[in-house]
Amino acid sequence: MTPRDPRDFLMAKALGFTTAISKLSEYERQENPSEPFGQDYNRFRSLVMEKFPELESYLPPEAEIAELGYCGRCTVQKYGEICTFAEQILQLLDVGKDGHRKAAPG
Repeated sequence: MTPRDPRDFLMAKALGFTTAISKLSEYERQENPSEPFGQDYNRFRSLVMEKFPELESYLPPEAEIAELGYCGRCTVQKYGEICTFAEQILQLLDVGKDGHRKAAPG
């Protein structure tokens, strides 16, 4: 059995973010995700940087986590913004796979 390319797992994770968020209503996409959601995105982003350091300058920012009165500790970015970040990472990983973009925009 050949080992899987970590790129495949990271692309699947990015797709998980974009697919889940795309199922939210427009109203829900304007809400701030919870702290655990933001931490999950940040871990994912860190893994991408660890495995593919050449992408660092192209990656969107980390999710900023703060105490916001109306939602407690949550991300400053909205679900819609994090969806855009994950889609950017998905496309970067896809281009890097063989130099040609294959994934359709989410």
